Amino acid sequence: MDDDRSTPARLADIELTSAKIFNDFQDYPEALSLVAAIFRDNYCYDVRSLQSALTIGDSARIAFLAHKMRGSILCFHQDGAALIAGALEEKARRNDLEGIDRLIESLAHVYDLVCSSLERAERMFVEPETDLDSQTAG
Repeated sequence: MDDDRSTPARLADIELTSAKIFNDFQDYPEALSLVAAIFRDNYCYDVRSLQSALTIGDSARIAFLAHKMRGSILCFHQDGAALIAGALEEKARRNDLEGIDRLIESLAHVYDLVCSSLERAERMFVEPETDLDSQTAG
């Protein structure tokens, strides 16, 4: 039941954030593909690094990674995810590792949302050209 209500909200988030991302990269659309690829590669690595740091109790590493991820997430207008990363960073700075596993899991789930927004923004650069081509051909 909760998933049924969250799906429309997630779709609205993807639509809103992809439009913001599109606007951010409108003057240099080629950069979006590069930045998106770097984000995709690093985000997965950072989540695995967070999990490893938690396993050994390295709160300084967790705080560093959470701070880094917060900045990356904010570049793509994911304010809710940035709040999660900020909470993770603060807990780690206080050396409070209780509940950190749930925050890391939440950040892992955010990855799909961010990637969907990035993919939609990338398609927004292609679709107007396709529409323009079909109008001039007729």
